[in-house]
Amino acid sequence: MSVRTGMTPDEQATLSKAIVSGEITPDVKVKVSALLQSADKPMQAWAAIAWGALADHGHLPQGDAETLRCAIASLVEIVRGGPDYHDYDDALEALCEACPLYDEATYLFDPRSQALAGLSALGPLAAEAVPVLVVLLAQWGDADGVRCGAAAALGAMAASKHGDARLTDPRILEALTRAVGDTTDNEGTVRDAVFSALCDIGAPARVAIPALEEALTDLDNKFLFERISETLAELRAS
Repeated sequence: MSVRTGMTPDEQATLSKAIVSGEITPDVKVKVSALLQSADKPMQAWAAIAWGALADHGHLPQGDAETLRCAIASLVEIVRGGPDYHDYDDALEALCEACPLYDEATYLFDPRSQALAGLSALGPLAAEAVPVLVVLLAQWGDADGVRCGAAAALGAMAASKHGDARLTDPRILEALTRAVGDTTDNEGTVRDAVFSALCDIGAPARVAIPALEEALTDLDNKFLFERISETLAELRAS
């Protein structure tokens, strides 16, 4: 598939390699910021994912509110997976495959998963994504990987390592608490991500304790039993 990028393939490959390797120079950040203004929809989305990857390396767009706004808006659009996203998802996937923005060891090949990782790395700065993430986490028919990414991103937006967790958006705690009792999650992968998010948030997540205690009853899954017990112990000690 031929994809219009606004850059030569070599330039794009060089840029993606610099991001994956963590060799972030001011020039790399300038190029990514410029691409966020691209009229080419897949290229703009690829640039937004690039911002998320930059955030993973601790390179937030400090002092550039417009760049941050554009990046988050594009990431939210990708994650939502609405009609606009499906108009260009093949092209975006082709870009991500040709010029990956995450190390292969992370297994983030799906653009939605990459966008979720970016929102997670941006933490509270991407708080406008909370409503979309809440819906994603509640969509029991969606891919487990997407739902896990939504849980992780919600946790990151409230985690104490990003600031005062006491200011946590109540919608985040409500969504994670509801997900504790998700019996459609047969393998427990989504709930595992939810438990980790609750522990990342810490003391404010104690509101989920009753739901965790209830989830322990009549539970045959040993893995989930252990994870819930661990989560309860950590929250009670927080």
